[in-house]
Amino acid sequence: MSEFSLSKSRPAKGSGALGPVRDGLAALSGWQALFVAAVLGAIGNMAFAPFHVVAALGVSYTGLIWLIDGGRRKLRWGWSIFARSFAFFFGHYLAGMHWIAAAFLVDAQSHALFIWIPIILLPALLASVMGLAILGAGAFWSSSPSRVFMFTVFFMIGELVRGHLFGGFPWNLPGTAWMPGAAVSQLASLGGVYWLSLVTVFILASPAALSDDRTTSGLAVRAMPLFLSAIVLSLGWSWGAQRLEARTSFTEQQVVLIDAGIPLDQKYETASDAQLSRYLELLGYAQFDNSDIVVWPESPIASRGIRETDGSVRVYGIAQWPDYLDALGVHLGARTLITGSEIYGLSYEDPAYNALVVFEGRTAALGPRVTYEKHRLVPLGELAAVNIIPFGERIAGILPTSLQNMATSGFTPGAGPELVSLPGVPAFSPLVCYEALFPAISRETAPEADWLVNISLDGWFGTGIGPQQHYAQARFRAIETGRPLARAASRGVTAMVDAYGRETARGSRQPGDPDGWQASMVRTPLPEKLAFTVYLRYGMVFYWVSLVLLVGLGAISWRR
Repeated sequence: MSEFSLSKSRPAKGSGALGPVRDGLAALSGWQALFVAAVLGAIGNMAFAPFHVVAALGVSYTGLIWLIDGGRRKLRWGWSIFARSFAFFFGHYLAGMHWIAAAFLVDAQSHALFIWIPIILLPALLASVMGLAILGAGAFWSSSPSRVFMFTVFFMIGELVRGHLFGGFPWNLPGTAWMPGAAVSQLASLGGVYWLSLVTVFILASPAALSDDRTTSGLAVRAMPLFLSAIVLSLGWSWGAQRLEARTSFTEQQVVLIDAGIPLDQKYETASDAQLSRYLELLGYAQFDNSDIVVWPESPIASRGIRETDGSVRVYGIAQWPDYLDALGVHLGARTLITGSEIYGLSYEDPAYNALVVFEGRTAALGPRVTYEKHRLVPLGELAAVNIIPFGERIAGILPTSLQNMATSGFTPGAGPELVSLPGVPAFSPLVCYEALFPAISRETAPEADWLVNISLDGWFGTGIGPQQHYAQARFRAIETGRPLARAASRGVTAMVDAYGRETARGSRQPGDPDGWQASMVRTPLPEKLAFTVYLRYGMVFYWVSLVLLVGLGAISWRR
């Protein structure tokens, strides 16, 4: 580990009141530097839902820049910067996404052996992407405010790669630290959550410039990033607050959001008939109108396996099993139901889909009128690893049988984003669970849509911060597109959100639950959509223009 102890020169003393803190972090070497980096990364998670202590990210980013200050002076500075950045983001993703391990404990006997995937492999892969991005910034590092600009540029390039590589995993982008529906979050309507994230990283990293080497710049130069960030933050907050003066207006359309709240460990043990009965029972707990639209979550009822005469087992989702369809036809009346359902073929070799389906009133017994097949699947959870990793088929062939089954099983991706439009039903953009994390999906169909519908099975996320974070990130799709969002999430947050990301109604607990179930239901009018947003019309133009601007500012203020 000699690369952590050999220096080109002794750093000059940091300037300003924060100088001693900066000097202490920059002077760290070896495992001390890596440990502090990991702790700083973990602290940053206090900025995200359900806490939204945005300043925590400021502490994290500032500390990371000062650690890189020390790493850049090492003899092997490239390895030192990558190691410190990797440790920072490993701590960040491990602390922020530890809840993913809960999915491996639902059926612990079968999957606990693979718990290293969410707690070691996933954080390591994501940290590697971001570590390489910060290493790129290190090549342009400077003992001046320039390093804040370049840090922001390469950080956001890394985030863009993280959000798209191998299917993408854009969980907890920096911009989602702002409370959705509050003033600063409204900036997402201008340039999307990636532009808001760029602005956020710059604002929260700017204090690091206050403590540069005394020999390089005066206070006025060091304060430039903080001064610019204060202007951006104040203008953004003022504009967002003014935008939120608009009151929510509602349409005549009533929407009923229902989640039976079945615990995941009971979902595949309880008879599917009992699950369907509970959902149908909840339909009677409110005064419904025949024009109501009912929304159930993703995969609300466990699929049913039936042994055929030849001894094989055929699996049916709710949209395929005749008894389910007959029951829906009787209880729905003239109402419309939007729900999730797995779609299986005649054999295990046939493609299987995770879908959103729409049933219309008494014709439900004939099957769904619309089937939207989820196309952005969860890597390793729904999308087989062989479809993500280059040469996946060859790699899977040499794995042990248990890992091989895990690597090759999964759903088939659907064709892509679709607009669902039926007579009497406002046109909507469907987002199944994980798809609500991707701004481009909702933007593609939102111009013709009146609302967004997000169905999810958040029971996989445990009972901690996971469901709250998923809900918070989904609300940004409403801000970006100017379209209200209706969300039904099993064991998550079931709610209606207006076109500004503000929650207008949330499901409340219902009586009569079996042990451990937590039914949630609300009947609410559908909010009006906005005519357009800048992001909906122009996409990520603000992001790319800002990226170029930051590169220019970094070049102007650069000095060795």
